[in-house]
Amino acid sequence: IAVTRTTGAKAIFVSPQIPLRAAEAFAQATGVKIGVMDDIGGGSGRQSYVALMQYNVDTMRQVLP
Repeated sequence: IAVTRTTGAKAIFVSPQIPLRAAEAFAQATGVKIGVMDDIGGGSGRQSYVALMQYNVDTMRQVLP
C-alpha cells in the first residue's frame, strides 16, 4: 500500500479467473481503480488473439487517466 501511494499508481489489473475480493480491498485502501485484463481469452468478444489484445487495450484506456 505504501509503495502504491509513493509511486502514485492509478490502477491495478487483475485476471478474470481470480476472485476480486483482495483487489477490491486493496483498491479501497489505496484509491486506485481496478481493471480486469484477460490473459487467457475465450470469453465473449475475446475469441481470437487480436480480439483479446483489443479487449485488454480497451480496459487500460478505461482505467488509466
